[in-house]
Amino acid sequence: MPRHDVGDFLARLLTSNTSGPLQWILGGFYQDFNSTDDVFTNTPGPIAVEVLGVPSLYDVGNSTNYKQEAAFGEASYKLPQNLQLTAGLRYYSYHTAEELAESGGLPNGSLIPTVFNLPASNSGESPKVNLSYLPSDNLTLYMQAVKGFRPGGGNTPPPYACPSNPLQYGPDSLWSYEGGEKARLFDDRVVANSAAYYERWSGIQQSVAETCGASYTANAGTADVYGGEFELMARITDHLTLTNSAGFTHARIVQSVPGGTFYVGEQVQDVPTWTDSTSLELTHPVAEGYELVARASNVFVGSMTDVSYAINEVPSHDIVNLRLGLNLERADIDLFLDNAANTHAILGNTNALSFNVATFNRVATNQPRTVGLDINYYFGGK
Repeated sequence: MPRHDVGDFLARLLTSNTSGPLQWILGGFYQDFNSTDDVFTNTPGPIAVEVLGVPSLYDVGNSTNYKQEAAFGEASYKLPQNLQLTAGLRYYSYHTAEELAESGGLPNGSLIPTVFNLPASNSGESPKVNLSYLPSDNLTLYMQAVKGFRPGGGNTPPPYACPSNPLQYGPDSLWSYEGGEKARLFDDRVVANSAAYYERWSGIQQSVAETCGASYTANAGTADVYGGEFELMARITDHLTLTNSAGFTHARIVQSVPGGTFYVGEQVQDVPTWTDSTSLELTHPVAEGYELVARASNVFVGSMTDVSYAINEVPSHDIVNLRLGLNLERADIDLFLDNAANTHAILGNTNALSFNVATFNRVATNQPRTVGLDINYYFGGK
């Protein structure tokens, strides 16, 4: 599957250069992105489509040009009572020209490609407002509202045996409302950051699985997302450090598109409800210029939904990694054991040739237990 990507962008910035209460930045952005790819499968033997004179089972070529322009500005002002107000606005515009050419036994039963032109464009504004309270250098309390977006795009037309699907899907946008804190305690021996948020996701893009095995992207409606995050770094002793990052996310569709395939209460795809990453690191000098480092970590990802032939549940999993090393003045030498428990985790569903079959489900899995030696040398010193 040959592929060629070109991404050119230009950004120019104007910013304040004083130390007063007002700080600002203005800028512009331009991007020109081109990509081409070709997915094809030749049949290995005399099967039906070859008898019909079509040696290629599946051949799809895709050529895309994506251009984006944006102008943005942000200003912050220090208010009395240790308050700081920040406001920003970004104007964006994008244009996509996409051409799909399909041929072969499955797409159209012919060696002559069927060509689809899928242009898309949109423009809009993304505002941001943040109010922070900084009673000391070690504590920040904040609340903010931010709007973001994702562009729309084109869908690969399904094989001719499948029902027709929409050739395009529109952009989606999201309003995020967040409040939280950032604290440094006990002479920086403890760092604790936490946040709670609510998001309103309009026109959310989701995958649709058809019974024939094809899939496509559609705007499912409106989703509500709420949850919280917590990060902790604690130096238990001068040589022992505990870190933890945990998150909870509740993401459900609350308004569906009339005539669509999604229902109110359905879980947003590829969003686990719980995530957690924990590590314990021990460092200890063993001689002048030599430091022993031992680290154990565990990554937990909760269950979520994904799409192949149907909407499937991806089970939760834990991955344990171990590392023992020696830090030198100019080098690091580490012996590592990744996936120490040899957990066979399903990371998500995967499509083959853009269609699936009901007899089995294709999945992406993690790397098995791996032992290795990692050596890094710093020519200029650390």
